[in-house]
Amino acid sequence: MDDDEKIAESNRDDWREAARARAISEAEDAGLRGEKRQAFILKRTKIHYEELEKLLGGDG
Repeated sequence: MDDDEKIAESNRDDWREAARARAISEAEDAGLRGEKRQAFILKRTKIHYEELEKLLGGDG
């Protein structure tokens, strides 16, 4: 793996972390608990990650 690939993978990891943090915050704001909370977080994490990928050029 060259340096550019390492940077791209690091960026994607950061995007995943940011997407999950945003989803968790939204779940807390909505007062969700248990299985509903987990399902919400999974769905919203995917949505937010895809948004970041489009905005920040996730073509790597």
